[in-house]
Amino acid sequence: MNRKIYLASSSVWRASILKNAGINVDILPPSVDEYSILADHPIQTAKLRAIAKGESVLKHCTGNDILISADQVVYLGEDIFDKPKTEEEWFDRLCRFRGIGHDLTTAVSLFFCGKRIDIQEHTKVWFRADVSDQELRAYITDGEARGCAGGYMVEQKGAWLIERVQGDWLNVVGLPLFAILTELRGLGLRQVGWRE
Repeated sequence: MNRKIYLASSSVWRASILKNAGINVDILPPSVDEYSILADHPIQTAKLRAIAKGESVLKHCTGNDILISADQVVYLGEDIFDKPKTEEEWFDRLCRFRGIGHDLTTAVSLFFCGKRIDIQEHTKVWFRADVSDQELRAYITDGEARGCAGGYMVEQKGAWLIERVQGDWLNVVGLPLFAILTELRGLGLRQVGWRE
């Protein structure tokens, strides 16, 4: 059986998570304005965005292929934090995270054989209460997390801002790998480094 696995994402972090787990993926950048998709709750917003991203590239897949699409939403209560547009917005966001926990949900859609499996993984991240304005400004100036939904990268220098993470750490990086692997095993895929 000749089966390809596609990732509907431009994220190097998502591709890296899958590659490091031995999953060879071909990248199909989605063609959807994700920020125009908003639902009543952040978790539903992430789900609808993940589905839309997958559907935007599904035509490139055959019925036997597997397509993985995802969207990550960072939020406090009902307030969704998309990628910051300015450094001031970025700073205000990181200040708002200081000393409290915020939520992060990644929605994943797996498309295969005309079917779809939806996954939502929830993780909570707490910033240190004692992180100073100076540290936050220095982090922003460094620029490593420019273009990241939360405005920080837990797996790099952003770790210095974090007190703790509750839930799947890889979910914060970009994908809930363990939940995805569970579903892939359910589709009969078992071997590390496989490519049928």
